[in-house]
Amino acid sequence: MKITSKEAAERAGVSTITAMKWANANLKGMGEGNHKTYEWTESDLRRFQNRNKKSGRPKGRIDKKIH
Repeated sequence: MKITSKEAAERAGVSTITAMKWANANLKGMGEGNHKTYEWTESDLRRFQNRNKKSGRPKGRIDKKIH
């Protein structure tokens, strides 16, 4: 059974853009440029749900001033 990016996002509890960004980096898409379509499988969805969620960027504002 094939799953759309929107359905994958709903099942994972994330935004559609988050699912699309992951799919762009990890799945083969059909189409060109920004108009790609991704067909997810159940195993793709499991890999997405088990992904590393750390972005590598610090959260919040960092004050660079030294008093």
